[in-house]
Amino acid sequence: GAPHKKEGAFCTWQYKELKSLLEHKKVNDSLTYLDVFCDYFSVEADGNVSPGSDPHGELTNQNVLIIYGSKQETAEKFKLSMEQFDQVINDCVQILYEARQKRPRPHLDTKMLCSWNGLMIAGLAQAGQGLGEKQFVEDAIKTAEFIRTHLYDETNKILLHSCYRAEDGTIAQTEEPIKGFLDDYAFLIKGLLDLYEASLDYRWLKWARDLQQKQNELFWDPVNGGYYTCSMDDASVVLRLKEDQDGAEPSGNSVACHNLQRLAAYADKSAAPEGGDGEREMAMKLLKAFSKRLNDAPTSLPEMMSALMFYNDSPTQVLIAGGCSDPRTLELVRVVRSRLLPGRVLAVADPAAESPAGMSDILLSRIRSVGDVPTAYVCRRYACSLPVTDVKQLENLLDEAPAAPSLNTK
Repeated sequence: GAPHKKEGAFCTWQYKELKSLLEHKKVNDSLTYLDVFCDYFSVEADGNVSPGSDPHGELTNQNVLIIYGSKQETAEKFKLSMEQFDQVINDCVQILYEARQKRPRPHLDTKMLCSWNGLMIAGLAQAGQGLGEKQFVEDAIKTAEFIRTHLYDETNKILLHSCYRAEDGTIAQTEEPIKGFLDDYAFLIKGLLDLYEASLDYRWLKWARDLQQKQNELFWDPVNGGYYTCSMDDASVVLRLKEDQDGAEPSGNSVACHNLQRLAAYADKSAAPEGGDGEREMAMKLLKAFSKRLNDAPTSLPEMMSALMFYNDSPTQVLIAGGCSDPRTLELVRVVRSRLLPGRVLAVADPAAESPAGMSDILLSRIRSVGDVPTAYVCRRYACSLPVTDVKQLENLLDEAPAAPSLNTK
């Protein structure tokens, strides 16, 4: 590390540095790499950081590389083809990368948090579904498997809060591992539910349900509803609290409210408003516990407001009976994923696949294909459509607008 620490020292650039590195490289007789690079990345001779964003003056004369325009706009401005433009930018990036490698590197925090990785699983799984990118889903699966290996105590069935990479590259734990908090459970469960819908692999749904049961056991307030941030056996905490604000991260209670309702929608008994399995009723009690906050300052809990809308509107359950490797099934799944359906729950019942132990209550056990042809059911407000096997019919069902929900928080 450098003897003198300074904000942005590793990743910002002065114009004179860029000039020394790029000006001698020519695109043609009248154009240098420096001209193209500075225009594309909004570089200014006196730096591009606003003084209002730099109260201590550590970024004076520094440039943060920011792209405001498009590649096409910059290429046209300098009368370059897209191939020429890409080559220039790629060459510049490589030159700057080699120069930056000579700078003292900042400290690397190798700590890995269960909660943040749960959110990453959710993001990767959702992006994989929406964009059709299999690599995103594979990365989400690898992350979930990593957590199962390094941040899950199989003996006690509890999550651990964090682990870190040791100097030799192995994954290590502290001498006294930190047990998971509410956010670790809620965020990972969310990720696993999204991963199930992206991969259609039952094991992620099964693990999500197991973790939800453990979360209820450790954090649920049976008297007033809602979840405490830490468990009762945490000796370091004098007073157990409930987080009531969605900030840079959503609160554990807001995410848990969504999770409970999604799990209820998969369970045969919990699908109806008076369901007997408990998840939907727990979601209702959680919302009641935060009802005053929701009414007084709804903007402080946007994620929970979304969960409230989900509760009042009920989920849109899209259930498909068919083999997961059957192209006809995958086409039905593609249609579902191609549409923005807030509150959607997607599940596929593959007759050739064995559901994990303990999953006999899944609603999928009751749906059947029609004449061995992959079949879809669309259920809204706990009433299901007639089965459809045609892609166009499924599109029409999904495009039918459901009634607008009320926002009752009383």
